[in-house]
Amino acid sequence: MNRTAKYIVCGKFRLTGNAKLLYCYLTDSVNSRQQLTMSSRKIAAVIGVSRSAVSRNMHLLERSGLIDISPQFTIDGGRTANKYILK
Repeated sequence: MNRTAKYIVCGKFRLTGNAKLLYCYLTDSVNSRQQLTMSSRKIAAVIGVSRSAVSRNMHLLERSGLIDISPQFTIDGGRTANKYILK
């Protein structure tokens, strides 16, 4: 799908403006397996919204069935950036 068509489709989602922006950013940033591992703080800085807005809207995208959120942990049990998987 070309970018223009993708943005038209994203615009038709019944989501908040920030959720649409976030989803478009994810679709532009995922790897070939449709996955992105990045902290919400870094995503917030890139798209220009607060970290809490990123977190809130990531969960909205997950509830809407557009993404899966997979928590990631270090070998000693510490948290790292989540993995976001587009469906």
